[in-house]
Amino acid sequence: MLQKIEIADEELKNITVVAGDETKMVLGYECKQYAVTINKDGVNMEMELFTSETIPVVSQQTAMLGDKLKGFPRYMTMTMDQMGSKMTVTTEVTEIKKEKVSDDKFDMTLPESYEKMTGQ
Repeated sequence: MLQKIEIADEELKNITVVAGDETKMVLGYECKQYAVTINKDGVNMEMELFTSETIPVVSQQTAMLGDKLKGFPRYMTMTMDQMGSKMTVTTEVTEIKKEKVSDDKFDMTLPESYEKMTGQ
């Protein structure tokens, strides 16, 4: 399925990103703290992230923040209320390898039997 990661300006109005004062060392990289609050459909999701700009890519979790946050999250805690149950998810990068990857790993040519779909 083909999807674009685009965030409407209207959605960005419901996202608050505040840089914090703390730093955290994750695998030898100094990471900067950010507090993120997202209000969607009346539900608040809060995230505390520690990011480093040494890996200049967007993660699945931070793509929704547009350009409000820089850097790849090395440590993240996300808290939300899901159908009356408070849930906290913590993720931490535990290994980083710098290695050569062959170009064929990035070949996006679809086999002829596949049909193209577009996401919403």
